[in-house]
Amino acid sequence: MSTPYYFGFGSLVNEHTLPPGTRWQRATLSGWRRSWQHPIPGDHPWAAMNVIPDASAEIDGLLVVGGPHIDDYLLQRESGYRSIALQYDQLTLDSALPADARPCLWVSKQAEHNTLPLSLMQSYVDVVVTGYLRNFGPAGLQRFISSTDNWQLPRYNDREAPRYPRSIHLSERERAALDALLPAP
Repeated sequence: MSTPYYFGFGSLVNEHTLPPGTRWQRATLSGWRRSWQHPIPGDHPWAAMNVIPDASAEIDGLLVVGGPHIDDYLLQRESGYRSIALQYDQLTLDSALPADARPCLWVSKQAEHNTLPLSLMQSYVDVVVTGYLRNFGPAGLQRFISSTDNWQLPRYNDREAPRYPRSIHLSERERAALDALLPAP
């Protein structure tokens, strides 16, 4: 039986959004670019992260090891995405995958057909950029910013009352540091 390995490119890069005991490793995926474009409807429709094919691009992320403890959790969490298989030669890894590994990537089911005007939800942005900063350092955060489209979307500041279900608490100092690094809306 093969083991799924899920390439996380947004909030999955912040290990604080994963169940305790989840195993993962840093990875780089070739042939894809990120975009704030997966629509999340509501009174303030917002854009979650998506990926789009781009032969000249590569993106950093975490390759999350699947198994009974995480598969159902992630399949429910990523229900707005469809899973596609990845080729091993698309991945650059810190360590080799086992022979039974089945790497995959989630791509938005709705992004291409979205007609909602979207914004960036600050609590979601905070989770994603904090994950990149922690796992890939300042240079990795800059790679994340430059390899992600749609930073021009308006930003909905929900930090005081976070709407993102896996939000994290940031100190005022951390908020100021992140705000200084992020592109202006």
